[in-house]
This record gives sequence, structure tokens and C-alpha cells, in this order.
Amino acid sequence: MEKSGWADWLFKALVAGLQLFFLYGMGRFLYLMGGLHLTNPFQKGWKHLYQIYGSMTAVRPMHLASACIGAVTYNDTVEIGWDQAELVMRKTFFSDDLVRIPYAHFTLIAAPQQHTIWRIPIRTDGLFAVSGVSIAFKSAVAAQLIERIPRK
Repeated sequence: MEKSGWADWLFKALVAGLQLFFLYGMGRFLYLMGGLHLTNPFQKGWKHLYQIYGSMTAVRPMHLASACIGAVTYNDTVEIGWDQAELVMRKTFFSDDLVRIPYAHFTLIAAPQQHTIWRIPIRTDGLFAVSGVSIAFKSAVAAQLIERIPRK
């Protein structure tokens, strides 16, 4: 009976340790991603950007990219092009709205970063604000945009 008591205790300790390890990892992941966000579905987004920066003139070449604009995430459904003074974006899903946003209108909120959780590299997106609209870009696009934003 002594042996099963120790084995039972050891098993419970192992399960508790694994649970704590998992909770630590999830807590760290939420912390690195900026916490748990409840997104306001009524916040300004693409429509607001189009009202201010709408355009008919594209730039070539344009490349597919992912972006989170307001409360909506566009996974590989936004084309991005780089002009001399403006970022050009076009929606490719259910519309072909095109916006040209001057680099000077972007405000950097958070630069993309790389962190490690349990030896797994996690890359956070770059977060920007334009005319009251939050826009998140993957690290490669965000890095290019950061280089083009004029220093104040």
C-alpha cells in the first residue's frame, strides 16, 4: 500500500507541474501578444480609411499581404505597394477599394518584436495608427513601413 501511495502522489505532482508549465506558457504568450483584447466591432476600419485616403491610382508592383485594420483581419487579401511618399493598399476580397496613405500620417504604436516561449520563437506584429484607425502589419511589412515613416 505504501508503494501505490507514493506512485499516486508522484503522478498527481507530475500532472500539477505540467498544468503550471502550461499556464505559465499561456500567460507569457498573452503577455507578449499584448494581453487579452476584447475588440470593439464598431471601431473605425477600412471604410473610414477609404473615406479619407480613397484613390483610383495604383502603384506597381503590389504584393499580397496580411493586415488587421480596425476590428477586421485581412489574411492575404490586401495588396500593398510602396510609393515615394505613400503606402498604397487595395482590398482584394469583395472589393477593389484603393487607399494611398502618406507615410507622415502613420504613428508607430509598437514595433514588431521576437520573443521566445519554451524555445519557440514568437514574432509580434507591428502596430500603427492612422486617423484613429489601428493597423497591424506582419513584421516584414512593418519593418519597411517603419523605415519610411519620417522621424519627428
